[in-house]
Amino acid sequence: MKGKWLKSIAGLLILFFVLSCGISADVEERDTQATTISLPSDSGIGFAWPESIPEDIPVLEGDIDLVMEASGSHIRIFYRNLPKRQVEQYLDQLEKEGFDLEYIVYTREGFPDNSEERTKRGEYDAVDITKGEYHMRLEYGSDTTTYDIYLTSPTR
Repeated sequence: MKGKWLKSIAGLLILFFVLSCGISADVEERDTQATTISLPSDSGIGFAWPESIPEDIPVLEGDIDLVMEASGSHIRIFYRNLPKRQVEQYLDQLEKEGFDLEYIVYTREGFPDNSEERTKRGEYDAVDITKGEYHMRLEYGSDTTTYDIYLTSPTR
């Protein structure tokens, strides 16, 4: 009986070995994009405004927590404690420079839709900003503000 078990186990091991040798690993090549996370500036005041952003896009001054760049196509900047008044002044500046602003209020399924009331009060979750080839999105929060700048079309 012991011999049968050993023969069965040995047969399974041989079968497993033969099958595993015949399997080829198909490696799918993917179009990957590298993400670069910038290090703080040498000034000791956090991160600097990325030099890769076109000069036609005004600098949003403030304490930058983090800068992430995705293969030259998209930059995400995280600000901390950016005053709402400063964001409003920046949006006014963009509008004066010919950028189109679309104010966005987010709604969630399963929760009451109070977007109309919030819009009347001037409360927005994000602003979509466009001008010619430029597309940005600014999302304001009391602690963190996120600024996405698309250097190429975000639909690609």
